[in-house]
Amino acid sequence: MVAAACKVCVECMRAAIEGIRDDKLKTGLQVADKVGEIMLKNRCHSACMCDGDGFKHACCVSVNDCVAHGVPSDKPFFAGDVITVDLVVHHGNGYMGDMARTIVHGVDETHSVVTDNRNLLETIIRNYNESDDRNYLALESAIVTAYDDYDKLKHGRVVRTLTGHYIGQRMHMLPSIGAGCIASTTHVLKPGDTMCIEPVCVAHRDITQLTDDRVRVEPNKKDEYIASTADHVGAHHENTYEVMTDLRLQCLTEYNV
Repeated sequence: MVAAACKVCVECMRAAIEGIRDDKLKTGLQVADKVGEIMLKNRCHSACMCDGDGFKHACCVSVNDCVAHGVPSDKPFFAGDVITVDLVVHHGNGYMGDMARTIVHGVDETHSVVTDNRNLLETIIRNYNESDDRNYLALESAIVTAYDDYDKLKHGRVVRTLTGHYIGQRMHMLPSIGAGCIASTTHVLKPGDTMCIEPVCVAHRDITQLTDDRVRVEPNKKDEYIASTADHVGAHHENTYEVMTDLRLQCLTEYNV
């Protein structure tokens, strides 16, 4: 089931993020190798490696101005790098889980596009769970409302074209999820439906790294923009969207999905 794949996603992501922060994983290739080891230990493999396009790594590692799907390299991480790890676990039971996280390496993230991005994801989920309807339009409305509120902050911009997708025995399943995506207005979310919600934020680097006293941290790169991605796979369960890929959870509820 999807929950089993998501459990491995969390284990892989926790090892990747902790390894980067502890300076034990110093390059994208080292991150991908670590993720691959954990997948194999759990008798899983990366869905990214079996879709026929020749991708040879267990996960994507995007740095700074690479918005998504970056190819892991042997280039060392530096303090101030904005690093996104994106992985898709294909479990032995035939189902998949999807997860992405962005961190700022060696720099306080308290005031950053990364924090904004995580808050945006949680706002979308909260908006939907507080709505009265349980259909696709209610989910799209939750997304649009969150995006409009984020735009008012003027911290950066959000990529509106696509915010997620259904997931199950395939990585990307219909309907797509997003602000303005074409979907059936009659589609009703049913208990057991599993979907990935993954907003992407882009901001100018000079407003992305601020300490608590609002002192700017000088960038060590020439790239002008940086991007942040955060996603959760959740199940429509008991009239709510319940997250199955939260790093803050020490254990995962075993949903029947």
